[in-house]
Order: sequence, then C-alpha cells, then structure tokens
Amino acid sequence: MIVGVGIDLCSVARMRRELDRSDGFATAVFTPRELAAGRLASHPERLFAALFSAKEAVVKAMHGAEPAGMLWQDIEIGAADGTARVTLLGRAREIASSLRIDHVRVAFTNTEAQAMACAFATSTGP
Repeated sequence: MIVGVGIDLCSVARMRRELDRSDGFATAVFTPRELAAGRLASHPERLFAALFSAKEAVVKAMHGAEPAGMLWQDIEIGAADGTARVTLLGRAREIASSLRIDHVRVAFTNTEAQAMACAFATSTGP
C-alpha cells in the first residue's frame, strides 16, 4: 500500500554553486558512498542535484517529516544493478518505522539544467 508520494526538482546550477561554495555542504548532505559515486560521475553536479532531489522527494513521501535530529545523511540514495535504492538510517529509519513505512522507492533523472526525483513510501502492514 502506498503511504506517501514525494516529488522534487533541483537546479543543477544551484547545486554547482553550493558545491563550489564549500566542501562542508557536500559532506553535510551526502553520505561517503554518495560522495564516492559523485567523484566517478562524468557530470558530478548533475548527479548530486539528482541525489539531493531524491532525498527531498523521500522526505515528502514520508509525509514531509523534518523532525529534529534527522540529518540529510540519514537518507542514502544508491544504485544496485542499475536500480535506484533508498537506505534509511538513524532518525529517518525511526520516522519510517513510526509511520509504518517499510520500503521507499525512488526514481530520478537529470538534464544539463535540472534534476528531478519521485519517491513512493509503502507499507505492507495495516
């Protein structure tokens, strides 16, 4: 059963500015795995914009949950076999549990100018 849906759009130029401004932004928002994937990408600013958009979409799918203590790094977006996956950690996992969310699916894409993501939070419980 779908519990929540989230969608987000991120400007690649804005992401480029944030990344150029300081390393602190990237390390505060992205997990070590996400940072490593970005270093390998041919257009890192596009990938980071897509990852950020995916994290925003996940938050929205979790009913816009932004409670105290949740960090951007509590949501990790990765790929396994070409399929995007979401790993919830720390406070994000706790929030998902309290909302009876047992899985979050995400899809994202990017162009030279924009990145977009859509997330679905699902539950197999009552």
